[in-house]
Amino acid sequence: MEDPVTATTKGLPLIDADQQVRHLEDRGVRFELTDEREAERFLRESNFFFKVKAFAKCFSRYTSPGSERFGSYINLDFAHLAELTRLDHHLCETVLSLTLNIGHYMKVDLNRMVMDPGGDPLRTHGPLLRLRARKKAKGTVQNVPQSTLIRSNRAAQKRWFRAQRAPRLKRQAQSRLPRHPFPQTQPRADRIGQAA
Repeated sequence: MEDPVTATTKGLPLIDADQQVRHLEDRGVRFELTDEREAERFLRESNFFFKVKAFAKCFSRYTSPGSERFGSYINLDFAHLAELTRLDHHLCETVLSLTLNIGHYMKVDLNRMVMDPGGDPLRTHGPLLRLRARKKAKGTVQNVPQSTLIRSNRAAQKRWFRAQRAPRLKRQAQSRLPRHPFPQTQPRADRIGQAA
C-alpha cells in the first residue's frame, strides 16, 4: 500500500480524516455542535469526505473580495453536513424500498390478472406488449443491413425496383430509401441497382 503522504489522485494528495477536518476548517466550516474528534470518527467510519463536502455547496459563502473570510462558508457547522448525509442515506433507503415494493405488487397484480379465469390477459396487457415489441423493433432495426430493410418494406421495395428501370426515378428513389445506420458503408448511387 502506498504511503498516504505520497499517494495522489488526479494530481492532488490523498489526505486522512484529520487532514480532511483541517481542510474543512480552512474553508470556514465550524466545529461547535460537533467537535473535531467526532468529525474525524464520522469521516473515517460513517461516511466519506467527498459526499460531505458536496453538501457544503448548498451553503452560502462570503463573496466580498476585500473580506478576510472571502470564499469561506457562512454559519456552516460540520453537524449540518453530517445530518444532511444521514438524511440522504435515509431518503435513498426509502426510495429503494418503495421501488422494490411497487415492482413486487405490480408483478402480483399482473399474475392475478393473468390467472383470473374471467379476464382477457391480451386485453389488459396488450398495450404493454405492443410497447415492448415497438421498443424491441426500434432497437434492432439499426443492426439490419439495408437490403433487408428494403425487402421488409414493400413501398421501399417497389421504389427500388422502379429505380432499376428509370434513371430519373433512380435518383428520387435513392433519396427516399431508408438511411443505412453506417454512412460510410452506404451504397453509392451508381451501385443501387446492384444491391439486394
